[in-house]
Amino acid sequence: MVDISFFGEDAFALDELARKKGVTALVDCGVAPGLSNIIAGYVTEKMDQVEGNDHPQKDNQKNNLSSKFIDKGAKMPILNIEGVGEFEIPARTRLVNALEDNGGEPLHRCGGYSRCTTCRVEFLAGEPDSMTEAEKAKLENTKDALGSYRLSCQCTVDHDMHVKVLLPFSESGLDDPGARPEDQVTP
Repeated sequence: MVDISFFGEDAFALDELARKKGVTALVDCGVAPGLSNIIAGYVTEKMDQVEGNDHPQKDNQKNNLSSKFIDKGAKMPILNIEGVGEFEIPARTRLVNALEDNGGEPLHRCGGYSRCTTCRVEFLAGEPDSMTEAEKAKLENTKDALGSYRLSCQCTVDHDMHVKVLLPFSESGLDDPGARPEDQVTP
């Protein structure tokens, strides 16, 4: 039995009766948050990997349904970084972060907000069909950019792809590549 609304009675007073009757009672559960947390927790236990900062396994006071659930047995996309190697990447990982985490050395001077073009990459294979409005606007307003390269801060790895980083950090002469972009594509 699940009670999804406010339960004014003392639920613990019903414990003995529920046990005698062989009933499990979830009282004052609520739907969201509440039942949604229970379902998310159940799904979390069934998955090989759950990514996100606020999923029920880590913090049962929060319910971040934007977490990435990665199904058991699902094939992870292969990211081939020209001159570096091939890597399995969890699906929907932001490309700029996948590159940085695997030795691709992308710059990201604006922090991944599509305000600069330092994270530019050339797709040798597997270029995404879609483009964020922010990426499109930036490339349209940058001379000879649209069609020449893509912004890795605005792409996610959701299928196999082969990329070349066009402005590697080690060749930039800069002290750092920029603030690490958030895990989700922004803006």
